[in-house]
Amino acid sequence: MKTYKANEELKIVLQGQGFIETSSCRDKRKGKHAFKLNRKSRKEIYFDNENIQISDW
Repeated sequence: MKTYKANEELKIVLQGQGFIETSSCRDKRKGKHAFKLNRKSRKEIYFDNENIQISDW
């Protein structure tokens, strides 16, 4: 199993696995990213260059 850093490499892997980026333009400028499997999904993966957070609203 490969361990990914929370950076562009992880972003590419998530998009390759079918995740959709739901980050706002403001968050993107700050280097933050958010991904969901689909737009209506409750679970979301947030990450910046240091932290990864998985939320379940």
